[in-house]
Amino acid sequence: ELQKAATGLDISGKDIDFLPYPYPPVVALAFVPLTVFGYRTAYVLMILINSLVLGASLWLLSRRFNLDQAQNQVLALCTTALLSVYAVFLQGQVSFFVLLLYVLVVTNLQLGRDRAAGAWAGLLALKPTCLPVWLFWFAIRRRWGALASALAVSATMAVISIGLVGVDGVAGYSRMSEKMIRGEFRTVLPTDMPTLKAVAYFFGLGNLAWLGACAAVLGVLAWAKSSSDREYCSIIVAAILIAPHMHPQEMVLLLIIV
Repeated sequence: ELQKAATGLDISGKDIDFLPYPYPPVVALAFVPLTVFGYRTAYVLMILINSLVLGASLWLLSRRFNLDQAQNQVLALCTTALLSVYAVFLQGQVSFFVLLLYVLVVTNLQLGRDRAAGAWAGLLALKPTCLPVWLFWFAIRRRWGALASALAVSATMAVISIGLVGVDGVAGYSRMSEKMIRGEFRTVLPTDMPTLKAVAYFFGLGNLAWLGACAAVLGVLAWAKSSSDREYCSIIVAAILIAPHMHPQEMVLLLIIV
């Protein structure tokens, strides 16, 4: 109904122009307070919130990586030079929250705070495509405390989501996700995304080839040297490559950490 009002088109859930909502239902709860305000005011508030979240991400990177003044200038330049940053502000996306969570996971792992890192990783369930690689890595590196925290947090989010929409809502979410993977919505075509899924989709290779490529990426990640800065960078790149759904602005933002 909201899409019809915004576009003036008679769009249904079966239409190729339908814009699906790929987030877990629990994420919608975070936006409920903004409904107290009119659309324009809520939009401005979202810009302010995103500004604070981006600022917190950069501050944490600077503080926990012990960057000097020259390095901070490079970090600020790399961030403000990205078109994706402005796209997130313009569209009111939640990509800065994903960036902040990645920063918290990586920096806590470097500080040896596995359980805290796992808890922050579990919150990545707000963007389900970002979570599996971290769970895989926690398991192969036997970071059991981090794995337990991540599973506990993500499971809690799943339970709340199921409670919000019920069994029928979960089934509908699953069907919508399958359509997204098959590229049935023009608004979220795989070819617009920087992932292995896009390559397989473009060449018509099918899901088996895509899953094989994802397995190869995970194999390389498992083989990589443990507990190094390069390994954390590899996790971020792997998460981008194997995601079935990842918009360019999300990818570029995560590369700020790299």
